[in-house]
Amino acid sequence: MSSMQKNLLKLLTFEVFERLSRFYSLLERYGEEVPADNQPIVAYIGKRLDSLRDQLLSEKAEFRLLYSENANPVLLNSAQASAMLERCLFQPYNTMNELLALFSRGVRCEVLPELFIALKEFPSPSDFGLVGTGQGPFSRSILLAQELPHTIEAADCPYPPSEELIIEALPVLQQASPLGWVWLLRRQLSAWVNGNEALEAFRVKNKSVFEDVAFFRRLVFHLAEVRVFGPAAYYFGLTEALVQKDRAYFERIEPAMFFAVNHGHFIEKNLVLFHEASEHAGSILENAVVLGGMSERFLHKDHIQELLLTLERLLPDKVAFTEKQFERAVLLQNKLEEDILISSSSFYPLTEADERLQLFNVAIENGTAPADGVYEVLNMVEEAPSHVREILNAGWIQKLERHSAWLYTALETEDGFERLKDSVSHLDGLLLRSIETAELHRMLLCSA
Repeated sequence: MSSMQKNLLKLLTFEVFERLSRFYSLLERYGEEVPADNQPIVAYIGKRLDSLRDQLLSEKAEFRLLYSENANPVLLNSAQASAMLERCLFQPYNTMNELLALFSRGVRCEVLPELFIALKEFPSPSDFGLVGTGQGPFSRSILLAQELPHTIEAADCPYPPSEELIIEALPVLQQASPLGWVWLLRRQLSAWVNGNEALEAFRVKNKSVFEDVAFFRRLVFHLAEVRVFGPAAYYFGLTEALVQKDRAYFERIEPAMFFAVNHGHFIEKNLVLFHEASEHAGSILENAVVLGGMSERFLHKDHIQELLLTLERLLPDKVAFTEKQFERAVLLQNKLEEDILISSSSFYPLTEADERLQLFNVAIENGTAPADGVYEVLNMVEEAPSHVREILNAGWIQKLERHSAWLYTALETEDGFERLKDSVSHLDGLLLRSIETAELHRMLLCSA
């Protein structure tokens, strides 16, 4: 088993454990609030989750191979290995989705206020040129649903001109997990891709390359997500494709997504690590069902480059997640590592501000310091509220930095699953509180 295969399998295994832990948290939060008539449903789901947890933990011997330096090579494209992955990971994941459907019918979950903070800060329908009846703006709302397929295509989400409301669907399991909030623009982006005349003109001009309309729209949809969300869209798409066994995503979409994050000058080691690991997804997903319309023709980088330049013209910087924002997200992740809220950050690194302070102190001693020189130093340490998309990207970096250690803890300690669940909940809580605090910071600045 190569190290690249191990990296992808660790992530896949962690995703299943993480989603199970979030399901437990969801049940704990809302289970006692359901009407008495639905309490038997909650009790049944709880018992099934316990069985799922025990089933996953009973496979520790298989999962430990991911951490063993001396493990015997495993041919992941063998029937035995495919059966092992199906039994250990994909079947539990599918069972969770069945239970989520039952949970969604019996339990009503609230839409957290942080979700509306995010939706308000994300690009609006008018930013994409979407208008309602009478050329007025669309309103937006959020619908919590059971687990959704990640292969949303523009053709699947049409918006008739008569509609005034865009209802963004969010999987109920992600409602308290900001890392999953890339969902919150998926229908809006779908409507934009589906109705954009400039994109269709580009496709017709390059028809020899993009003859398959469904493939073209899906590709544009995911590249637009990178334009709007940065690397968070790449990480989100990769993990969703893993758990949903979408082999075609890794063969056709992921290479273009990685090209897009490089085009945006987003530099982070996990991007390279998981791109290289994605080249081995075919062996892991050997018997997967190919989802979504896919072209048989591999794209040349020049075709992707031209498409990205077109998207930059259609989605300007006010809509885009920028290189500067990603640099801030990387700095925010350092705070997460220290268990600190990331609701704000200074415009300059503290080391640079400290150097400027030292120079100012020397100037004072020499009698050459300007009267207002101290304000320059103070401005350098002034904190600005973080944007939600910066917080999301910082959270994804933190997850990918820590997921392997959290999974190892779950497999190697007596109370490992509970510790993993606490770690996942703690990160979600830090991100939610950071979003809320950043919004309060913005309100105070506006009222000052």
